[in-house]
Amino acid sequence: MLRPSFRKNWRIYLIAAFLPSILIFLGGGIIFFLIFPNHLDLSAIKLVEMYGKFGFPSNLPPHTLDSIIKIGIVGVLISPFIVPVIIFAFGEEIGWRGYFLPILIELMGKKKATLLNSVLWGIRPWSPPYIFWV
Repeated sequence: MLRPSFRKNWRIYLIAAFLPSILIFLGGGIIFFLIFPNHLDLSAIKLVEMYGKFGFPSNLPPHTLDSIIKIGIVGVLISPFIVPVIIFAFGEEIGWRGYFLPILIELMGKKKATLLNSVLWGIRPWSPPYIFWV
């Protein structure tokens, strides 16, 4: 049975907590707008319109590149601690890591089972990352 060892592997846990947010921020934010600079809207007109539908004021100050980067950094720092996401993901992790992986380990060993589990988790069609729905 695989057991977490937080004291021994704390670097791996930090990477697992923060790397997805960093990659989304870099790939979805910075690299996208370097490739498609015409899509960068610092005035946030569409965002203000969307917020206006929910009753927010329409006279929000325009964003600057500096403020967008700061918002992204804050998002990266707080994203591992957002409780609702952790709660919903926890049920899926119980299934993949707590039920399916031990069965695979018995059938084919730790390395092959972990690799197969990772590949199957990565190509699963029923749970795409929510970032693509925005």
